Amino acid sequence: MTQNIIAEETGVADVIDPLGGSYYVETLTNEMEQKALEVIESVDARGGMFEAVRTGFVQAQIGESAQRFQEKVESGEQTVVGVNKYQLPVTEEANVPIYRPDPRAITAQYERLARYKNNRSQTALRRGLDELARAAGDPSCNVFGAIIEGIRNGATHGEVVGTLRRELGFGAPYPGTEHVNRTRRETT
Repeated sequence: MTQNIIAEETGVADVIDPLGGSYYVETLTNEMEQKALEVIESVDARGGMFEAVRTGFVQAQIGESAQRFQEKVESGEQTVVGVNKYQLPVTEEANVPIYRPDPRAITAQYERLARYKNNRSQTALRRGLDELARAAGDPSCNVFGAIIEGIRNGATHGEVVGTLRRELGFGAPYPGTEHVNRTRRETT
């Protein structure tokens, strides 16, 4: 079954003996390499990956690529088994129940978290998060060690992520990504 899905979605079965002499695979590999080099050169021309992410270039490229792929799926040019080909008839759709966690389990988890937070050293926690903030604000620092130290000092995942967001601005919309949503709205 898996090989049928791969054959359908990749188009590998469109060529007689795709590995015979490997011309077909070699051509695809060369095309992929050329496109990858173009992307790398484009990122380098913008000052490297960090600058490309900061200015929104990477996000825009990902958004545009996703939009092109979605348009190909919707037009039928790109097959996605189960999405635009070989779909189950409506009468045969599986009725998948939505998972709803037990409210008691949620309450118990909140209580465990509260106990954890109440039983840790606030001084050590503050020291760890302050060091993480300092490291995140210094472009020459690798924050990985500071993250580990923050966790050792009692920081939760949410506190680590919150500190990084405050210092680095993660989660904020990047300039250059607005046109992807605008273009998508205009075409629908």
